[in-house]
Amino acid sequence: MSLGLRVFAVYRLVTFGICFLALCQSLAGCSIHIGFPVAISESKVAGKTKSLTEEVTLRKEIALLGSGVKFRNEAAGPKRESLSKKPPFVYRRQFSTNSRVSPVGLEVWIFDRSGEPIHKIHTATITQIYNELYRWVPEQWSRMLEHSPRREELLRTKSDIFWESLQQHMAERIFGDYLSDPYLLFGPSCAANKTDSSCKGLGIADAYRVVIRTFLEAANDPLNPVTRTITYEVRRGRLKMPRVILELDVPNGIQILSPYRETLDFRPEISGKKDIFEKIKIFGELPSGRRQRYRGEHYPDYNLLFVPLRHLLLQGEVDNPRERGPTKQYSNVADFKAAFLLLLSKMRETASSQLVADDLQSYLVDKYYYMFGDNLDAYKSYILSSSIGIGRGLNPDFGRIELWGDERLVAVSDQKSASKTTR
Repeated sequence: MSLGLRVFAVYRLVTFGICFLALCQSLAGCSIHIGFPVAISESKVAGKTKSLTEEVTLRKEIALLGSGVKFRNEAAGPKRESLSKKPPFVYRRQFSTNSRVSPVGLEVWIFDRSGEPIHKIHTATITQIYNELYRWVPEQWSRMLEHSPRREELLRTKSDIFWESLQQHMAERIFGDYLSDPYLLFGPSCAANKTDSSCKGLGIADAYRVVIRTFLEAANDPLNPVTRTITYEVRRGRLKMPRVILELDVPNGIQILSPYRETLDFRPEISGKKDIFEKIKIFGELPSGRRQRYRGEHYPDYNLLFVPLRHLLLQGEVDNPRERGPTKQYSNVADFKAAFLLLLSKMRETASSQLVADDLQSYLVDKYYYMFGDNLDAYKSYILSSSIGIGRGLNPDFGRIELWGDERLVAVSDQKSASKTTR
C-alpha cells in the first residue's frame, strides 16, 4: 500500500508584483500566472500614511493559474451507481500491497523566464511525457525486466510511487534535468547509465517554471475519504526546492464508490446546523526552501494534516462513520475558528503534537479505517509516528494553512520556520 508523504513550489512576490497583479486584474483579458501570500503597500489617505494589507490566499493563487494542459476525469457525481465505468485517466498500482487502479487527473502549466505561459504550444510534448510516466503498463514492464536483478524493486517502486514524485518526474522530463532513477523516468528500456542515449527524452528548452496539479476524487478512492488536489511548482535549477499547495475537501455527504457504498459527511454542527457550510476546504502550503524534496520520503503526507482535523475538529466520535449522523458541535463560527487555530498550534510543535497523536489512538481502529483491512496496524504505526507521522509535528514542513467555509476564509494559521535543515 502506498502511503503518500506529500508537495509544490512558488516564490514570494515582491510588493511591486502584487500591485501589478491588482492592476492587471482590472484590465479585460489580462492574465497573470504568479501570486504569493502577503504583500504590504503604502497609500496616502487624508494626508496620512495608511498601511494596507492585501492578502493573496492559497485558494486565489491556484485560481490565478488559469487553464493548463488537462488530463482530467469527470466528477463521479452524487448519483453515480456503477463501479464498472472506468475513468480514462488512471495510474495502475498492480505491484502494490493493495493492488488497485487509482483514478487520477492532472493539469500542467509551463511558463518561460518572462512569465509567459507556453504550455499550450507544447501540448504534444507534455502529452507524450504524461503517457510515458503515468500510463505505464505493468505487464510490459514485468516482461522487459524479466532478467534484471532489479525487477522486483523497480516494479514495486514504480507501482508505489507518490503523486508528488510523479509530478517531480514530469518536471525533470520537461526541464531535461534528471535527479531520479532513469528507469523510473524513461521506463525499462532505459540503460542504467543516465548518460546513455536511451535515457534522454523530450524536453522543453524555454521552460522556466513548471506547475503540475494532481486531482484525486474521494468518491473514486475507497482508501482515502477526501477529495484533494496537490499543486506542485518548481523552477529550473531548483528541482530540489519545490513548493506544494494541498487542497482538501471535507466530505459533505459524498457516496464512495466502494463495496461498502458508504456516505461520508465529516462536517461539524455549527449553531445547531450541519449544513451551515455546504463545503469546507482546507488549504495547506509547504513552502520552498525549508527542506530539499526530491525523494518520496521528503514529501509529507496530506493525512498528517487531515487525520487530526477529521477526528479532533470535524467529525469526532460517531456511532457509524459510514453513514451521515451527529458530529462535533460548535455554538458559532467563532468557536469553530478558535478550535481550528488551537488544534493547529498543537499540531505544529513536536512536544504538543505527540499529545495530539495520543488523542488519536482511539480513532485509528477498524471502525473508522475499515478500508485498510489487515494493513491497519502498519498504517496506525506510520501515521502516529514521532519520527515521520503526526507525533513529529507539522513544522517545519507546513507554512500557511487556511480553513474555508464555502467562499469565506474562516481562519488562517501561519507559522514561519527558521529551520533550513534537510532530512
